[in-house]
Amino acid sequence: MHLQGDLIEALNSLQPVSDPYDDLYTSAMRRLQASQFGNTNLAMTTIFWLFFAKRPLRQEELLHALALSGSNPQVGKNIPAVSHVLDLCAGLIVIDDIYGTVGLAYMLPYNTPSTAL
Repeated sequence: MHLQGDLIEALNSLQPVSDPYDDLYTSAMRRLQASQFGNTNLAMTTIFWLFFAKRPLRQEELLHALALSGSNPQVGKNIPAVSHVLDLCAGLIVIDDIYGTVGLAYMLPYNTPSTAL
């Protein structure tokens, strides 16, 4: 069938469309992995905690979870500074100044006004 052949040829000639969110995520992940701060493991652990959380985490909750997730977990010890975690995550996380919660940057349009860091 001639029409079917034309359709297949037209579909094969289409160039893949780049997803801007995918490009943004890929760029951020490259920055994270090439971070000058050198602790990619802490950054990835932070992102995992935020991704799998059932609700937005308060800053203190996230920092304590990160302290307990490390290689030497002790309650009240090894708590990272929030500014250090923000730097490590290369713009992939945000702090909501109104509620004091931390979340993934891609969720920003769905949440209350936040400060992207």
